[in-house]
Parts: sequence; C-alpha cells; structure tokens
Amino acid sequence: MAHEWQGAPGATGYSSYPEVYSESHYRAPTIAQATDGGLPEVIHPTPKWSEKVLGRFSTRRCLISVLSITIFLLFAATVGLAAGVGVLSRKANTAESRTAALLSNDTDIDRGCSSNPESATGTFYTSQAFGSPSFKILCNTDIGISPVQSLFVSNFDDCIDACASYSFYTAGNFPGSSPSDNNLTCNAVSFITQWTNRSVALSNNAPGNCYLKPGPLANASLSGGEVHIALLQS
Repeated sequence: MAHEWQGAPGATGYSSYPEVYSESHYRAPTIAQATDGGLPEVIHPTPKWSEKVLGRFSTRRCLISVLSITIFLLFAATVGLAAGVGVLSRKANTAESRTAALLSNDTDIDRGCSSNPESATGTFYTSQAFGSPSFKILCNTDIGISPVQSLFVSNFDDCIDACASYSFYTAGNFPGSSPSDNNLTCNAVSFITQWTNRSVALSNNAPGNCYLKPGPLANASLSGGEVHIALLQS
C-alpha cells in the first residue's frame, strides 16, 4: 500500500526553495536535449553583473600590487643611492682631514722646509732606487725652467723619487734620441707644500704639487716663494 508524505508535525510544506537557492540568486547550467542523437549540450548562463564587478576588482587589486612593488623598489634604490653618496662624501672629508693633519706637520711633507728652512736648506736626499741619484735641497726657492711633467705626490721625497724614475726610464724608452735632448732627463724638481691638498691646488688651476724639470741647471735663475726645490748632483 502506498503511503503519502504528510510532512513533519507542524510543518506547512515547502512550495519553493529557500531564498538563498532561488533562481534570482543562482542560475545553474541547463542541459539542452541533443537533436542529433549525440550527447546533450550544456548551456552556461551569462555571468551576472556581480561576477563582472568581482573580476574587475581582482584586476585592479593586481595593478595596485604591481604599482606598490614598483614604488617600493624605486624608494629602496633612492635610499641606496643616497647612502652611497654619503659614504663617498665621508671618505672625501676624511681624506681632506688627513691631508690637513699632514700639512700641520710640514716636516713629514717637505723635509722641514716650511717649519725650519734654515736647517733643511743644503741637506741632501738620496733616492733608494733608480741608480741612487743624490739631490740637494733648497727651501723657499724656485728654479726658472719649464717642467716636463707635473703630478700630485704625498711629499717632497716622493717628488724627488719621481724625478729619478723619469730619468731612469724615459731615456731608455727612446734609444735613438739625441744626447742633447734634455727633455729625456729630470735634473730638478719644484715642490709646493700647500698644493699637496688637491682641492687647494685645483682652486689655483695647478695640475700638481710636484714639477719635474730638465737641465741644464747652470744658467737657470732662482727665485724665492713658497716653493722648495731639489737639484740633481752630478
């Protein structure tokens, strides 16, 4: 005998789906009957406006994320560049401070020509290389000969060694040159203590603090000034 469902006690029965599952909120795909005897065709409903809005929102969020990352990378690069410039600036200031400290003790720079020129004048310096040439020191004196080379060095001794090196190597690099070509040898140097500070030298359009000068020295004129010279001894 067949029984009919009468519902639970007190139940009034369900004439439709709850609202959350109603057609106005959800549209399931429909299946169309195949007309050629094949498999039925599934027809998907057109996306509703809420789905389109969600898709656009996701795209915008992606773009915002990309822009945020780009801005962060640019900010990090700017901070790194600023830090690098700061390091270079501190190094430059440190170098200037060290130079100033050396200049305060001229004995280490110019063999005492600035602090005690009377005692330093007439002394000799012998290079430890390049054939060990000897040079005579004259403080507060310059020699009127155009230089063959100018350079920046740390002190008077280095300037004299540069002169000895110039003569040692340059003549050998030009074996067919005339013996009378004085520009192949260095016979004297002019050293300016204050221009050991590169900033001070460049502010005076000076290309160095050490000037290598050729011979002959016999007829060269000497003059005073804040210049110290060393003359090659034959």
